[in-house]
Amino acid sequence: MAYAPVVSVSVSVRPNEVRQPIEGFGFLVPRASGLRLLGGLFMSSLFPDRAPEGRALLTCLLGGVRWPEAVDEPDDVLVARLGKDLEVTLGLRGGFDLLSLSRWPRAVAQPSRRHQELVADVRKEVARVGGLAVAGGWLDGVSIADTVSSGVRAASMIAAGLGR
Repeated sequence: MAYAPVVSVSVSVRPNEVRQPIEGFGFLVPRASGLRLLGGLFMSSLFPDRAPEGRALLTCLLGGVRWPEAVDEPDDVLVARLGKDLEVTLGLRGGFDLLSLSRWPRAVAQPSRRHQELVADVRKEVARVGGLAVAGGWLDGVSIADTVSSGVRAASMIAAGLGR
């Protein structure tokens, strides 16, 4: 399976230097925007006390299929691009403090057009073995919830096979 790379950048901003309120979960940036920023999480809104008084913590994602070369770009190029994209999306006026930057070359699974057919074939073969199940983010979805559900289903199938 192919994977899209992602760069995660955590920054600290002053909420009074941002046009959009730093409230709620975060934001997504539509592909049609032409920006390299995929979206951001308002970490200090989600988790109180993650930022000092007068600051907000954002974790922003760059790259994906929109800009796969991002993982190979120097830090200064990524930080400059993030600044420009945050000016457009959030109205950031005062800049930010860089806290961390992480590269994830194989971050988001990109299923092929035949993915569901291949998954059905794998499940059929595994069912023939008995007492075996498959689980993971590659099966039915890449979100944490999808992956956890996959593991719970697999564990339930194995437990049922053991008579528990």
